[in-house]
Amino acid sequence: MLARIKIEVLKRIVRTATEIHVLTDKQYLILENGLQEISKMTNGWLAYLNK
Repeated sequence: MLARIKIEVLKRIVRTATEIHVLTDKQYLILENGLQEISKMTNGWLAYLNK
């Protein structure tokens, strides 16, 4: 559960950094794509562990 929260916080930090022009759109897309994959894998692992 804590992993999910940390991933979501990181997603918001990346989004905010893009909005205040710390990151370029290209950097944002690369980071967000990686974070989405991490989120999917984490959710899969947690679902498997809860069985």
